[in-house]
Amino acid sequence: MPIHEEIMKRRGTDILHAVNQGKANANRASTCTPFTNLCPGQTGQDSCDEFPPASTEEGGQDGDLCTELTPQVVNGVWSAPATWPTRPASGNETCLRLHITQRANGSAGGVLGSLRKYERLVDGDAFRITFTAQR
Repeated sequence: MPIHEEIMKRRGTDILHAVNQGKANANRASTCTPFTNLCPGQTGQDSCDEFPPASTEEGGQDGDLCTELTPQVVNGVWSAPATWPTRPASGNETCLRLHITQRANGSAGGVLGSLRKYERLVDGDAFRITFTAQR
């Protein structure tokens, strides 16, 4: 089962609820501050991507309580090892922080923003996010 599905199962729902931009900014700060850049001095190589997304009511958890992973391709296969060996995933976390490039983070945010616009989601609306594997 993909990690985002495990996270939602632990939370007891697969429904997310939209929030306004102000709440999204506060949620992002809560989850991603502080955030240790794994590529200091390399602009755009490391940014914090959170799940549940900051733009949802379910977002905004304390980042210290999240599983923190760094997705990477190893021998043509995606894996996401734990970023901090001193804080291994327990399997009980209800949020996720990913270390990804700023470009990938912006792209993912753009897709979610397009979904919200296309579906005309406003503050409090419920929706599901379905992920598909790309090869």
